[in-house]
Amino acid sequence: MGLHPRASTQAGAKAEVSALRPSDDRVAYTSEVSEHVLAWGAFKLNGKRVGAVWNVPWRVEITGALQTKDNRLEIEVTNLLPNRMIGDEQLQPETDYQRGANHVVTSLPSWLTGGAPRNSRRFTFSNFNPYTKDSPLLAYGLLGPVVLRYEPPRN
Repeated sequence: MGLHPRASTQAGAKAEVSALRPSDDRVAYTSEVSEHVLAWGAFKLNGKRVGAVWNVPWRVEITGALQTKDNRLEIEVTNLLPNRMIGDEQLQPETDYQRGANHVVTSLPSWLTGGAPRNSRRFTFSNFNPYTKDSPLLAYGLLGPVVLRYEPPRN
């Protein structure tokens, strides 16, 4: 099961896959997906959180949550911060601070320094933002298949 590469300003991508529990005592893992998951992936099996990946070895043991049949594996991949920042650039600019020619904030907003309410629907704020509303979005999500691999138990 796989999702196509995503380029979005939304929170995340989700995939579901069905699996069977082996009839012996082998240990089940999701595949090593180093080139298939971009960003951070949270794994749930049958509604139970079984782990997350964001670095090597890019796999999660799921044996304890596997049922005999009718398993449901959910993988939620978090969007990349640059995409959220590009999404925020689609909104009206905030007017209570200034950026210099090199994209660096030259004065901080009052909602950050004085506790005033924020005057926009933006999610992000950074002292440096190289992105514009026309910046290309970065691909994220599940970029390849999700494969379950079974191994002999470790002794």
